[in-house]
Amino acid sequence: MRKRVLAGVLVASFAALAWADDAREKLREAAARGDLETAETLALALVEKYPKDPLAAFDLARVRSARGHPASALDALRLAAERGFAWKATLARAAVLDPVRAVPGFEDVRARIDANAAAELARFADGPAKKARLLHYDAPGKAARPTPLIVGLHPSGTSADYLAPLLRPLARERGAHLVLAQGLTPLGNGWDWGVAEHAFHLIERAIDQARVRAQIDPARVVAVGYSGGGNAGFDLALTRPELFAGVVLIGGSYEARTAPVPTAAPRLPRVALLIGERDDRFASNREAEAALRAAGGAVLLRSYPGVGHELPPRVEAELRAALEFVLPQAPPTP
Repeated sequence: MRKRVLAGVLVASFAALAWADDAREKLREAAARGDLETAETLALALVEKYPKDPLAAFDLARVRSARGHPASALDALRLAAERGFAWKATLARAAVLDPVRAVPGFEDVRARIDANAAAELARFADGPAKKARLLHYDAPGKAARPTPLIVGLHPSGTSADYLAPLLRPLARERGAHLVLAQGLTPLGNGWDWGVAEHAFHLIERAIDQARVRAQIDPARVVAVGYSGGGNAGFDLALTRPELFAGVVLIGGSYEARTAPVPTAAPRLPRVALLIGERDDRFASNREAEAALRAAGGAVLLRSYPGVGHELPPRVEAELRAALEFVLPQAPPTP
């Protein structure tokens, strides 16, 4: 009897999850075809059926804003915050919520979301992040002075090992310590970097652990990332430019809404952008180049005709040139 009851509970749980997925898919379809009334009805149903789900309330806020009701959209966003919504970058990306940002009370709601994000980051840092995988490759020989540090950031769906064959020989050439970090969110057969705050913490942890292991020159730290890993490293470098001397972004994108190029930073990292001209992120790389130049930054854009979202041709030579740009060889000791 107990087994039957448990089976019934599991079936009901799976049915509820299937209903939620189906309702969200229908909500997306309704919004895409401009049927916002149906989309709002579906969002309300999700909010009522899942009273602890912050994403349902966030969806409702977006639909209400799209319908031209910013005040009621703010009410839904407040509900999402009360339910624990903690995705600051998701909020920043939501252009549909721009009218809501002007409604009195929005800043209080955003402060609540920021507090949720801080609490979630503290939980992440004190728990899962402590077990995050890192691969270290020491600088060749016994360095007589602090060495450069290269932080390798894998594309989503892969692992820390992914960039090792490319970066290990290049790090040796430059006399650099190499650390390869890994995301913690399962994706396919590998890992994703998760929300921005988690990704930033994992990258900063990799830098800190490298400093424990080796004598690192703090003025010669660079990040090299591909796709999702590159986005995380580039966004962190724009958010905390003092951390990096340079960044190599391969097949990545620039999002001015979440991590704009700082215009008042004392120093910007040197940036090399490697992007295929058929990659749907190509335009954002052009935008990043223009923004960096306007802010006085040093930027190198290398584009590849006929190449999509993939590593560039002659990738080792291209990475070598990019590293030479962002991490020039130090002059020999007199």
